[in-house]
Amino acid sequence: MSYFRNFERINPFSARERSLTKKQKELFNRYSEEMKFDSFKKISWKKTPDQKNILEIGFGSGEIILKNAKQFSDNLYIGIEYYKKGIAQLLSNIESENLENVRLYYGNATLFIKNIDSNFFDEIWLMYPDPWPKKKHWKRRFIQKSTIIELSRILKFRGRFLFFTDNSSYAVWGSKHILANEAFKYLAKKPNDLKITDSKYSGSKYQKKSEVLGVRTYYFIFEKVFQ
Repeated sequence: MSYFRNFERINPFSARERSLTKKQKELFNRYSEEMKFDSFKKISWKKTPDQKNILEIGFGSGEIILKNAKQFSDNLYIGIEYYKKGIAQLLSNIESENLENVRLYYGNATLFIKNIDSNFFDEIWLMYPDPWPKKKHWKRRFIQKSTIIELSRILKFRGRFLFFTDNSSYAVWGSKHILANEAFKYLAKKPNDLKITDSKYSGSKYQKKSEVLGVRTYYFIFEKVFQ
């Protein structure tokens, strides 16, 4: 059964490049076809009663996906990234751990989510996205009215959307845009709820960098309460 709509091949936008090692280039090229959207349409996922479908948008080097995929083998993890070095690092770890429950997409997350069938994901993670701090660049932020509409569509009823950022401007911007969509309810009830206590969401390089610099991270967890 396919969970993806048909659409033309998507090309990545403004892909951030850093020099790849020879091994990383080989690894990236070997899996390049599998990381195109067309390959997702050909897959029949092995569904189990306990399976959850998890999407991480902008996984960096993939520390969180890797940790969770190892711990929860029944779940399907899909990661989107356009940073080649991070993708190559995660691919290497997926190979060494022999994981079969992770799929990666190299390209534009906004176009990707527009072409996924409704009510597919149990959780969607957006952890430390590029904050685009200059006001003239805010239109480039991933969280916009249009993307929140799409996220609410592809998330299952009672599914959760996690948004973590260490940029106070983006924290305000993001929470306002998300709560403007009546499909989402903010789960925090007291100040301590803004702290992340579940270890499965901790340990990314971005989180560690913020902690070293003494920068506060804002943790938001929203639940889809309307279809």
